[in-house]
Amino acid sequence: QPRSRGLGDVYKRQTIARLPNLSTDYFLTITANTQWPEIQEALEPGQRAEDRPDLVCRVFKMKIDELMTDIIQRKIFGTVAGYAWTIEYQKRGLPHLHLLFMLRDAVDKPRCAEHIDRIIRAELPDPIVEPQLYKAVRAYMIHGPCGEHNTECPCMLNEKCKGKCFRSFPKKECKATNSDVDGYPEYRRRLTGPNAHTIPELGKHRDVDNSWVVPYNPYLLLKYDTHINLEICTSVSAYKYIFKYVMKGGDKAEIKLRMVKEDGSYQTYCDLDEIKNWADSRYISAHEALWRIFDFPTNSLSHTVQRLSVHLPGEQNVTFTEENMQSVVD
Repeated sequence: QPRSRGLGDVYKRQTIARLPNLSTDYFLTITANTQWPEIQEALEPGQRAEDRPDLVCRVFKMKIDELMTDIIQRKIFGTVAGYAWTIEYQKRGLPHLHLLFMLRDAVDKPRCAEHIDRIIRAELPDPIVEPQLYKAVRAYMIHGPCGEHNTECPCMLNEKCKGKCFRSFPKKECKATNSDVDGYPEYRRRLTGPNAHTIPELGKHRDVDNSWVVPYNPYLLLKYDTHINLEICTSVSAYKYIFKYVMKGGDKAEIKLRMVKEDGSYQTYCDLDEIKNWADSRYISAHEALWRIFDFPTNSLSHTVQRLSVHLPGEQNVTFTEENMQSVVD
């Protein structure tokens, strides 16, 4: 269940509402890019994007509005039947959006390999045929590399699978898309042959191949010029996990209080005042603070659900006090 009480209740209500007809189709993540021209051209001489979180927030809000217009009004994937999205913030502060949406018409739903391949790629494009797309994938859609190539990569430090990439990179070769593997498609990733392109040099890494490519939609990647991951969901378990992910709420930090002396030593509070010793606090960056100051929405649902109290005959809840207890019984 999501850790935020308010969003946890929304999660349960929305999940119940979708159970009769679970047909989730897409899960999209887009992250703000400080190199967007709208940001760079508005900076004063000597300023960096980190100095203007207000500018980053305003531009990202514009991008979100345009993205939702593409998906809902322009119907680039088909007619949308419902959606839910929420804004989160990286530890360094950059906002990113998680969007879950489902389509109305069966003909638009990506259920076969050929349909999936037309919408989502997990391979490097041909640098000669599609140079701009190749440049964008190289800049935004390569994971790591991690594993033996970089043991200090953040994805390698997860407590649940320490020493392994918790996103399961590098991916294994897949000659043809498999439409359903544990709730998600196994996208086509060719590591050999004429369509198996590589990046000769990426930082300190050499010959980066398709096993490190994050799934993307070519149209959205070129238009928004940032990290924008698009995934397809095909099972109930994937739907429940992703919807919980959308509704999990903001980050929190557990802080221990102590007194630092002039000589550099410190004294930890030893009394039993838990309020003094520990504080369960939210982690709020400058971007999140300004997002809320601007009163931008942090989440949105296309449909709301009103939960009704249902009971069997004669088994409804009854409220009474000592003064009216007899009258209620009668």
